[in-house]
Amino acid sequence: MIVGDNPLHGYGDPSLECDENGVGWMTYSAVREGMQVSTCLAKSTDAGRTWTHVMTISEPEKGAISGPLGPISGIWQNEVSTVFLRIGRLGQQALMPAMPACPSFCPIGRQAGQP
Repeated sequence: MIVGDNPLHGYGDPSLECDENGVGWMTYSAVREGMQVSTCLAKSTDAGRTWTHVMTISEPEKGAISGPLGPISGIWQNEVSTVFLRIGRLGQQALMPAMPACPSFCPIGRQAGQP
């Protein structure tokens, strides 16, 4: 469980990193109502025993694509993020959540993974 976040259908796709102070960072997918996926950031200060929601990085967005019979309404969403620490020129650390290059499109009325 992640304190401060309670998605309707659970969590998935965790990516973990630990900074120089021993703080654990995790990006994850939170499956919400309508099977829509948000990408979130959480942290742990107790070696991963508990996690606290820090922020939502991306939310699903309504959109449309062109189909052979006209526009198809749906949802654009990012899934399967990666978190890593970037070390700057002067040795400073920066947390860098990375999103996939291409978001997925799920037509409205269908769940992710269905044709």
